[in-house]
Amino acid sequence: YSEIADAYVDEAEERPNDPVSNNGLNVMLIRLADAQEAQKQKEVSQLRSQLKKEQSRVDRSLKNVKNKNDPEYLALKKKNEQIKKEAAKAEKLEIEAKKREIQRLRQELKELEYEADALSRL
Repeated sequence: YSEIADAYVDEAEERPNDPVSNNGLNVMLIRLADAQEAQKQKEVSQLRSQLKKEQSRVDRSLKNVKNKNDPEYLALKKKNEQIKKEAAKAEKLEIEAKKREIQRLRQELKELEYEADALSRL
């Protein structure tokens, strides 16, 4: 994504005083950021789905183990704890992604308010 953004910026630098070019750059960078964020959210969602499936499998296996001192049981308990940690990390990533989306929307709103103010002065 950074290489694509760099290409857009390089192209816009050829015409630094062109408002159409600058507006186009802003639109393309916003679209690029949206695409990157969507990709991250998709990856986190897939990770959470995989973790839920693994958690269910481990839970079923834990129920079937008779002896709680059995190495298999202890290994499953350890795996269960690892899954919980990974799920917490995935949830944190999801929250961070939502925060970034809120920041982006706030910035976009500010830009729209600025444009509306400029248009109202005409």
